[in-house]
Amino acid sequence: MRKAEIIFFFVGVAVLVFLVHEFGLEKLISNIRDHVWIIFALIGTYFGVYLLNTGAFRIILGKENHRISFFKLFGITVSGFAINYVTPLVNLGGEPYKIFALSRKLQASQSVSSVVSFRMLHILAHLFSWLTAIVLGFFFIQLTLPMVLLLVVSGLVILVLVGLVFLGHEKGLFERVLKLMSKVFFLRPFAAKLQKKEEVIIQIDEEIRHFYHERRKDFYKALSLEYLSRIVQSLELYLILLTLDAPFTFVEIYFIFAASSLIGNLFFFFPMEVGVKEGGLFALLSYFSFSPLLSIYIGILSRIREFFWIAVGLGMILVSGGWARLVQATGAGKE
Repeated sequence: MRKAEIIFFFVGVAVLVFLVHEFGLEKLISNIRDHVWIIFALIGTYFGVYLLNTGAFRIILGKENHRISFFKLFGITVSGFAINYVTPLVNLGGEPYKIFALSRKLQASQSVSSVVSFRMLHILAHLFSWLTAIVLGFFFIQLTLPMVLLLVVSGLVILVLVGLVFLGHEKGLFERVLKLMSKVFFLRPFAAKLQKKEEVIIQIDEEIRHFYHERRKDFYKALSLEYLSRIVQSLELYLILLTLDAPFTFVEIYFIFAASSLIGNLFFFFPMEVGVKEGGLFALLSYFSFSPLLSIYIGILSRIREFFWIAVGLGMILVSGGWARLVQATGAGKE
């Protein structure tokens, strides 16, 4: 890891250690021991999330989906998210792996365009999820003036981002980015290298545009599944709070879930989001006048679920004999 990554990692660890100390390690272990069933419930919840993700991915593949079984695509999806989670910064290491895994059955441009389209829909689902939380917040949650202003600004920024993602589908993405890079002085060397593959880039853009323009129903079906996966994800927080008999409404839970997700994405540069999730929940629970120390209990249970599915995802790579592709795709082992 580079120095910045190491610093962010230890800052996150410090936050996590502080919250565990404040909550009480014995109390934390006792609560988890008394509610072991919740761990299996959370694992099952994310099984549903990954099924929805895979369904969206399969729709994107269109007429080519018969080449890859649903189970195989499920494994690629879970493995991709597992790699994203453990990849320092940016969290995009899983995308090259998905491309490599799909390229065994599809043409290179099809592999890239389908993975990019899935990523763009995944981002759109995030954005719409945050917009939903903002709208619900205005109607069902008592907001302070600073929070109202924060939500208004956040909503406007998110709407702009939604427009940009739709523009990427409508007009193409890579060719426009390539032109932009060629105009920026320090990016010109990278643009020059990419221009050598301009024909492939144009083909990828064309396939992304085709998915949006010619398969509009499939586009919105896949987006709906991705959006639904966000709602299912929010059930994790709901189930955890059930064990504590915390008097939250579902709207409040969804608001907290979406807001903590937004915080996690804003602080993407913290490796594995160490301390970020717990710190975000700490602030949000405080806002709703509940014990902010519940954040560590929620965070620990959530991380147990995360580690389980990371192990499953990486295990699927090993079983499929894809470890060499993983190393090549993520650049593991390089200085």
